[in-house]
Amino acid sequence: MDRNPARRREFAWLALAMTMALCAILPAQRPGWSRTSIAALLEARQLEEVDGEQRWAEVAPEVCAVCEGEKTTPCLACRGGEHGAAKNCAECRGRGEAPCERCAGSGETLDPLAEMPCPACWTRAVLPCQICLGVGRLDVTGGGTPSCPTCKAEGGVRCGLCRGTRKVDVLKAGRKPLHQADGEALTELREQLDELREQVAAFRELAVRTRPKPTPAEFEEPFEELLAAAGRIERAWRGMPAQFRSLEDALERPRTGGIFSFRQVSNDDIRRLAYRQFAEGMLVWVDFHRGLIGRCRERMKKGA
Repeated sequence: MDRNPARRREFAWLALAMTMALCAILPAQRPGWSRTSIAALLEARQLEEVDGEQRWAEVAPEVCAVCEGEKTTPCLACRGGEHGAAKNCAECRGRGEAPCERCAGSGETLDPLAEMPCPACWTRAVLPCQICLGVGRLDVTGGGTPSCPTCKAEGGVRCGLCRGTRKVDVLKAGRKPLHQADGEALTELREQLDELREQVAAFRELAVRTRPKPTPAEFEEPFEELLAAAGRIERAWRGMPAQFRSLEDALERPRTGGIFSFRQVSNDDIRRLAYRQFAEGMLVWVDFHRGLIGRCRERMKKGA
């Protein structure tokens, strides 16, 4: 056992800093659609015959069962300020209440055939700033807590995927919504999503690799290839490069006033965490659509 008090304090601080980074950057496990089966989401929709085909009947939006139409719930990021964290919370900005993650703050159930909660920010509209770890200010050596120049002291940056709307549109097969597309279009889209999933899974494995840790250069080509592949399916993912460029710019910016005292979490570690968050959000998005396509195929078989 190391009996050096200074070294023990250093290790304790490093552990705390890494915990802060993980909690602030990675999305929390939220009881949203990623944990709800597609079958359950479509349960309210009844099949009806239209021109000899089985189609899902249109249904009126229902009051959200989670927020009961109030549009907000106690903030899941800081537990509604339970531990005094609401003041610096990037999600609720000190209110202790945040938009309901199940309905994206609409107060009504989202139509799973048309919309889904944003898988990048989990309906928060913002992502915690990776530079100040969502706090809004920087603790620097030599004293002082200047405002974070990246998020402008707000603790978060606007989500590049949903652009602050908290939800994204469900894919189309060709030019038709999934529930109206024919079997050939569904098959083609499913094959594209299967290929994309393999690529995303491989990218995630790179982000979580620890021995040896990947360098920033190792991410460059696979990240651009991943964005290009996703962009061919859905234009919305093209908003992500700007978000990562702002991260790169902030990490490379000279530190005015000294080195961040918590910067024992290296810039490379912050990059890896951000890339991991990106990959895991994309996996949720891909798997949601793969499941929905499966249900559409089952519906078509019932109409055969």
